Amino acid sequence: MPEIDPVTDASVRSDLEDVLEECEERGTPGTKAIKILAHRPDVARTFVDNWNASFYEGTIDHTLKELVRAHLANLHGCEYCSSVGSNVAREQGLTDEKVRALAQFESCDLFTEEERVAIRFAEAFYNNQHQYDELHEHFDDGEIIELVWFVSLQDAGEKFVTSMDLRPGSCEIPDDHPLADAE
Repeated sequence: MPEIDPVTDASVRSDLEDVLEECEERGTPGTKAIKILAHRPDVARTFVDNWNASFYEGTIDHTLKELVRAHLANLHGCEYCSSVGSNVAREQGLTDEKVRALAQFESCDLFTEEERVAIRFAEAFYNNQHQYDELHEHFDDGEIIELVWFVSLQDAGEKFVTSMDLRPGSCEIPDDHPLADAE
């Protein structure tokens, strides 16, 4: 399927400039995906508003959500989503070493049990196995809703990016990104 070209910077409506600046500053969602959504500015803004509310706000630790996001990107095999990352999580102490260790999250001592539970849930969700029992041991009902909504949004975002052909070759992983030397 041919890729839909992102809108050019010159054609981004003025009411979306702040959205793109915020995405650039925070590191995710990636601006190329948002510039594709900008063909429908109302959709772009709604997506980013939803994304920000579920990813950057709430009671669940943001770095935990970034680990879940990165793991889902890896499961989807999405180079585009793997190439972006939360600058906020980095500022909060998420290390490149931990992001690179996601493939071994079950056995790696860098991960807390709460992080393992959330990542396991995201992996089960990705495989259409919706398992909530273990979540109740670590999260309250509101946090479960927050996590499930975020995982749903991320999974849908991965599918959107894939359908828009933002996969291999459309975005190079920056040299300073944690996954750049993971191969």
